[in-house]
Amino acid sequence: MATRAIGRLQIATPFLPTRQVRTPPSPSPWRPPDPPLPRSTGPARRSGEDRRACTGDRAGGCAGLPVVHHALFSAPQLAAGHRFPMGVFEAIHDMLLREGMVRPAQVVTPHPVPLASDLLRVHCPQYVALFCQGALPPAAMRRIGFPWSRTLVRRTLAEVAGTLLTAQLALEHGLACSTAGGTHHAFRDYGSGYCILNDLAVTAAALTCSTVHPTAPDPPLPSPSTSPAVPSLAQAFSSQSVPPAASLPSVLPAAASLPAAPAPAIAAAEGKKQDLWRELLAGAEDREGERVVKRVQRVAIVDLDVHQGDGTAAMLATCPNVFTFSMHCGANFPARKQHLPGWVV
Repeated sequence: MATRAIGRLQIATPFLPTRQVRTPPSPSPWRPPDPPLPRSTGPARRSGEDRRACTGDRAGGCAGLPVVHHALFSAPQLAAGHRFPMGVFEAIHDMLLREGMVRPAQVVTPHPVPLASDLLRVHCPQYVALFCQGALPPAAMRRIGFPWSRTLVRRTLAEVAGTLLTAQLALEHGLACSTAGGTHHAFRDYGSGYCILNDLAVTAAALTCSTVHPTAPDPPLPSPSTSPAVPSLAQAFSSQSVPPAASLPSVLPAAASLPAAPAPAIAAAEGKKQDLWRELLAGAEDREGERVVKRVQRVAIVDLDVHQGDGTAAMLATCPNVFTFSMHCGANFPARKQHLPGWVV
């Protein structure tokens, strides 16, 4: 028996232990099996060897998530004890393959050089020229944090080209990754914090057909008197706006064909610092026909690095169709943060 009190009334009810009985589910009515899915009518997949060799053709035949990687990403040899982990990019690539998270067919090698017209949408032409020549003043190189070398130039250009290709692959496949990139401390006319050219700003401007105009005239950069290429370059880019694509000199042709000289040898021969820029101009390739056709109306850059993406935010502040979001620590590099519209503390 069990007793329940309702107000002052005691009601006695018989206590019977309950027993749960599981009722087997009734069988589902039979239905015929689903018909097989139709075979894809898209372009035929490449063979395994062809997929492994797909280089810069936007990975039309690569199966799975495209992963963009170039051996130049970890090519520069830095001094022992240098703070920047240059070898991490090759280590990531090797780990992905070793652990089976990525197949070799998914790795896409970008063209080692971006289109000049895409690069100069956001960067000062004089700054790009002097960096390629190794003619930036020592203070500018100290601010970047790397010693100049031919290999560093090739690595920097390949990194920008890799991010451009990654964005195009993401538009085609829904998602794509790069083992390098994110140089968010690079500004329009100078580098900072191990960042030389801003691959994020270049890619966002290229996808939206935007041009970053300087808020003030570009500061004059010193030009080496020993190089005959600099005066003609300054005349070609006397206007601050980006020239039409047809009139752009091929500032960045196929640098991968150039032999990589050791950094000590370059530092010992000051005159050879100008050779890379001359060779780039002399070996120019007309690659404007490779211009990407996929464009977007708006781009959002979500930067979750511990440091503020100050260069990206400053360069794209005047682009209404590019939104930059940076979540970072407050008391770290850069000491002077960019305060822009929509700033939230």
